[in-house]
Parts: sequence; structure tokens; C-alpha cells
Amino acid sequence: MEVRPLWATPRRELDAKTARFIRRELGRWQGNDAGIHLLEKTVSNTLRVGYVRAVLPQCRFLHLIRDGRDVAASSRRMWRAPADWSRLWGKLRTFPIAALPRYGAAYLHSYLRRSASGGGRVSSWGPRFAGIDKAAARLPLLSVCGLQWRRCVEAAQEALARVPAEDHWEVRYEELVRDPQGQLAEIFRFLDLEAPTEILAQARNTLSATHTGKWRRRIEPDELDG
Repeated sequence: MEVRPLWATPRRELDAKTARFIRRELGRWQGNDAGIHLLEKTVSNTLRVGYVRAVLPQCRFLHLIRDGRDVAASSRRMWRAPADWSRLWGKLRTFPIAALPRYGAAYLHSYLRRSASGGGRVSSWGPRFAGIDKAAARLPLLSVCGLQWRRCVEAAQEALARVPAEDHWEVRYEELVRDPQGQLAEIFRFLDLEAPTEILAQARNTLSATHTGKWRRRIEPDELDG
């Protein structure tokens, strides 16, 4: 079971009360410091760009795209992974108190189901595109993960094409790790922010291209043909 955050529901479900709730909770991270900029990276929001834009009309979108084969290989491992209770606890600690009764319980239920599966494949993991349950029932898991990546990328690109050009930026993960300083400098310019020297230096020392192309060790040749 995949739980949708409040801000990850279809745009038609948005109401004024929910929008105020989201803005208030996100605003808690900024406080009274106008110099603080919030970066929200819920992957499933790639399927709901219009909803996010409706709640936060002044936001900007940074669309980071990674090689779909690497994403699919990594996602398959997560579908098969046992419950990570420390991760669950971390999520619950940051949940808005008002959302805990409904969404906290749903997250806990999801983890209990995964834990009881005996290490088998979970019913769902990651962004839930339309038709994901039917796809998971009839397709190999790797194909489901690849379809998951494709639907997210295509949905985001289609929606962002309707957003003013100055409010969205597309970055390739492989280019980011190959030239972290150069790519981050471009991102900061897009955001109209100064690029702190220490952040650029940290990126140079921490971002590495060693994680690109791992699909070659995790995916068998015959699986790519399927």
C-alpha cells in the first residue's frame, strides 16, 4: 500500500482548507526567515505538477531525470526489500500532527504488511500511476518499475510544458554527477540564488558518477528484452 501525501492528490480534489493546511505546514520549516528556501522532493509529485502549482503558485520546479534502467533496477530492490522500521520512525517524526491519525496509521499499516510478507514482493512501492495494480499483477516486476519511471517522467514533462519556462528546469542525473559544480551553478542561477562556495566544494567531494550504470550488474540481458 502506497500512501499519498496530502499534496499528492489529483488537482480536482484540492480545496481551500487543504491548500491552507499544506502552506501552513510547509511554512513551519521556513519560520520567519525569508532567506530560507524549501526544497521538497516527493517523487510522486511528478504525477501531480498541476496540483502542486495550484497550492504553491510561486514555486519553481527542478526536474531531475536519471537513466531509467538504473532507476528500475533500484526500484525493484525496494519493492522486494523488508520493512525499514528506522525509516518509518523518521517519517512519523516529521509528519504534521494533524495528519498523524490518518496518514501515520496508513504508513504503519503499509509497513506491517511488508514485514508480514516474509521478504516477498510488496503490493506497491513508489509513485502510484494510474493502472499500477493491474500492471503489477500481469507484468514482471522490472517491467513495472520501468513503466513507473516512464509514466513519472512523461507526466512531469507534459505538465511542465504548460508551466512558464522561467519556473522549471530539467537536469540529467548523469550530467549532475559528472560535473556537480557546473550543474549546481546552473541550478542556483535558475533559482536566482547565489551559489555558496562551500556547497559547490561539498558537491565536488561527495557527488560521484560511480552509481551510474549499475543496471549492468543488476539486470540480466534477457530482462531488458522483456
